[in-house]
Amino acid sequence: MIIKNERYKGRVAIQVKDKNDNPIAGLECGIYDENKKIIVNLKTNEKGQMGAKNLPLETYYYKLEDKKKYVEFQIKEKDETVIFKIVG
Repeated sequence: MIIKNERYKGRVAIQVKDKNDNPIAGLECGIYDENKKIIVNLKTNEKGQMGAKNLPLETYYYKLEDKKKYVEFQIKEKDETVIFKIVG
C-alpha cells in the first residue's frame, strides 16, 4: 500500500474597482505569509482581477501597492477560494 502525503491547498482571488465601478488595471499587490514575508507578487489584469493558487492551508496577508495596511485572510479548507472585492 502506498500512502501519499498531500498538503491541501486553496487560492485567493482579488478584484479591484474604482468608486465608479470601473476595474483598475495594473495595480500591484503582494501576498505575504504569517511572518509578513512576501511569497508572491500579483498585478491586476484589464478586468481589475488578480489571484494566486496552490496556497497551503494557512494564514496570509495581502497588501496593495498604494496602501500601508496588511489585510489578513486564512485558507482553511481544501480547494477553498477566498474572494476579496476592493473598491477605492
